[in-house]
Amino acid sequence: MFWRGVLGYLPVNIVQGVVGLLTIVLFTRLLDPAQYGVYALAFSVFSLVQTSLLTWTEAAMARFLATRAEDGRIADHFATLYRLWLGAALVVPVVGGAVLTFAPLNAPLRIALAAGFAAVLVNSLVKLAQERRRAAGEVSSAALLSMVQTAGGFALGLGFALGGLGGAAPLLGIGIVSVACVAAVLPRELKFMTGGRFDRAMAHAYFSYGTPVALSLILALVLASTDRLLLATFLDEATVGVYHAGYSLGSRTLDVVFIWLGMAGGPALIQALERGGQPVLEDAAREQAGVIVLLTLPAAVGLALVARPLADLMVGEAMRAQASHVTPWIAASGWLSGVTTYYLLQAFTLARRTSLLIVSMSAPALANLALNLVLIPRLGLDGALIATTVSYGLGAVAAWALGRRACPLPIPWAVLAKAAGASLAMAACVAMLPAPGGLLELVLKAGVGAAVYGALVLGTAWAAAQPRLSVLIPTFRDDPSALLKALDQTTAAVEVVVLDDGGGDDALAERISRCIEKMRTPARFVRLSRNEGRAKGRNRLASHARGGHFLFLDSDMLPDTADFLDRWSAVADTGAAVAFGGFTLDQTPLRPEHALHRAMALKSDCTPAPERAKAPEKHVFTSNLLVRRDVFETVGFDEGFSGWGWEDVEWAMRVARQHPILHIDNTATHLGLDPAPVMAAKYEQSAANFARVVASHREVVSAYPSYKVAKLLKAVPLSSVWRPLLKQVALAEAAPVSLRALAMRLYRAALYSEAV
Repeated sequence: MFWRGVLGYLPVNIVQGVVGLLTIVLFTRLLDPAQYGVYALAFSVFSLVQTSLLTWTEAAMARFLATRAEDGRIADHFATLYRLWLGAALVVPVVGGAVLTFAPLNAPLRIALAAGFAAVLVNSLVKLAQERRRAAGEVSSAALLSMVQTAGGFALGLGFALGGLGGAAPLLGIGIVSVACVAAVLPRELKFMTGGRFDRAMAHAYFSYGTPVALSLILALVLASTDRLLLATFLDEATVGVYHAGYSLGSRTLDVVFIWLGMAGGPALIQALERGGQPVLEDAAREQAGVIVLLTLPAAVGLALVARPLADLMVGEAMRAQASHVTPWIAASGWLSGVTTYYLLQAFTLARRTSLLIVSMSAPALANLALNLVLIPRLGLDGALIATTVSYGLGAVAAWALGRRACPLPIPWAVLAKAAGASLAMAACVAMLPAPGGLLELVLKAGVGAAVYGALVLGTAWAAAQPRLSVLIPTFRDDPSALLKALDQTTAAVEVVVLDDGGGDDALAERISRCIEKMRTPARFVRLSRNEGRAKGRNRLASHARGGHFLFLDSDMLPDTADFLDRWSAVADTGAAVAFGGFTLDQTPLRPEHALHRAMALKSDCTPAPERAKAPEKHVFTSNLLVRRDVFETVGFDEGFSGWGWEDVEWAMRVARQHPILHIDNTATHLGLDPAPVMAAKYEQSAANFARVVASHREVVSAYPSYKVAKLLKAVPLSSVWRPLLKQVALAEAAPVSLRALAMRLYRAALYSEAV
């Protein structure tokens, strides 16, 4: 769900990013510093009012929709939530009227605040609809609604600014486009409450959950807005405008990435916890945290590095110089804020311990207020910058420490160290570049910085590797994680390629992908949308390999020795054309349902190399098979085989005509034993493949005991009577294992008798 959301919300964030940058470019030119300061103050109040009175209902919509869908009470959910929203909404005009009537405001600020208060209610209704769509996984409709509101509000606000409405223009644009969005979406949203009723217990749960969320967001807004309000108090609105221009340049650039990942990440973590508990949540969270760090840390460092040329291009001349001084500080505080908001604070939401959100946000909010009160009178604008950065750092530490008590989320320290090191190297390289100013400097520094960071971090071990041996692992609804961890102990020049042959299990694919990302050994994961079969799938695996030799390993195998790959590398260095290492059951758990398979495998399959060498092509299986590249490119698997069985033995028959087949004892354990019914089904499925082998290699296969027994059984009459009896004996768990094994071999031969 995370990656589907990441891709689905990409257009939204492109629109938001473009609009955010255009807002800075155009409004800092259309408005003077004082007017821009009025806009900043009014927008802060607008955000604070909506967050204080209505955001708790939006949070409850997002968090409880999946729960109500599970218990079949969607209608009650909507009836309760919208009634709660209506009660809270009635307070907005009361608060707005009081502020506009009694607060000592100048005329421009009074008009801007009136526009903001008017926009609160309709904007909140749009947010409710967006949260419902996001929680329901309706990525496209949520994205469309967000894009319409963002782009439409900007366009209208720009028109009002051109019309001379000053700092009120952007807020008027938000309000009017929100009215249009509400008219379009609200009728459908209200249909969900059809037949529903207000539930007091549900309302109490929503209020108990949502209120701490809202309070924490209020504290976050206090943290973000205190500096502007105190700058206006101690200095003037023009200083607020300059500060807000630089602040927006830094924060909005980073917010594009954080909001993009957060739109997908929050719902994905909730679903991971609901469906798989803490272990699945930790895996999903570790992946998300790694992606967040790898994408946002270099963005913040890069933003600080290009603050001056970026301000030259983006900010109006009256605010340009001071804005470029503000941006590096905000890049640092914005990164700390984004990591805290979109990752660390998720711990409290997931644990439904939102009261801890208040505690977590109180410390940085109070610290910000105190530091601003002390530093702004002494240091002016710089005092606000220092206070903001220190406070956000304190907030990140508080969120991490308290989050461990609620729902521990992993910190990807290795990824953080890698990204930090690469970002420092990027900064060192960019610092040595000339500073011609303007677009040229921006392109030069951004391009070099991205190239350096990409080479150090995004240029993975896979791209840099020059493997001699390619380990090829096909899987179909099996988890190869144990095998991958075992293979990751080698220092040999190898690579690993895993192919998901259309298993269709998204959760398993995510686990495999995460396991591969953690490997030190160069590795990649190839996922097919549909199953191609054992032969074609292995041919496709080989097409992704870069080594001079291929080692085919089944996903349910586990090396028996620590130097397993080192020994195979040594064999590859000799230039061997084909080699089979054998397999054992040494590490396979003893389970009653596998008793028959274990007995049969120990007798006929788990044989030492000298025994296998007597019939080299017969004892070749793709479970542990080394092939030289040029051999496989000449003789691939026959894709005419379908289902289970014989494609590897038939391949060996063809190879044996041209190359010697070496048998060695470099074994791996077969973990994937089957219950007797599954064995019988596979033998039934393999009959057609056996017939294909007989048709092409009768002279070879006719010497096999299975062929000879099948030929004898073909002459026995009434096979429709005794063949099912053989199967019943083989499946009878009460019968002696030796008798069941004999019955299963005879049943298999009876199936093959039609082909001899």
